[in-house]
Amino acid sequence: MGTKSTVAERIRELREMKVPELVAQYTRAYGEKPRSQNRDHLWRKIAWKEQADAEGGGLSEGAKARLAEIAADVDAAMEKRGAKVPMARAQGASTTGNRSEIVPFPRVRREGLPLPGTVLTREYHGTTLRATVLEEGVEHEGVTFRSLSALACAITGSHVSGHAFFRLKPRKADSTRRKK
Repeated sequence: MGTKSTVAERIRELREMKVPELVAQYTRAYGEKPRSQNRDHLWRKIAWKEQADAEGGGLSEGAKARLAEIAADVDAAMEKRGAKVPMARAQGASTTGNRSEIVPFPRVRREGLPLPGTVLTREYHGTTLRATVLEEGVEHEGVTFRSLSALACAITGSHVSGHAFFRLKPRKADSTRRKK
């Protein structure tokens, strides 16, 4: 395929491509295969990338500086809560060309969640359920769930609050009862 002189002409070309061609273009542009094979999504993502590259790489220096400030504030808040900051973030992520190194962002534990190692028990339909709170989720019968609610949903088959299911918070009827 020949190189076109303007971004608008290139976008017209992208809109006419078939999915396999778009997948190849996406892989070339982003360096990885797309998760979606939706035609509209693919040509739009490729068009966005090509426009950003044509304009000099996307974000302005001011926007990049502001993002660095926000990241520093988040890191400080995480350290205050006792969460570990990724080593690359603590030292400043290295950049190569116009792309920054991708560093996974650790999950911050929600307040009110029991400490890792806590074993929660609950009687449910005549069976005693045991769940162990881990740093990265909740383990029950050898399976790790992202949250208490995900575990409660797997057990009951319907959406239910994990805190309510394991009775970590008072039921509404108990908290709204009037004292006489």
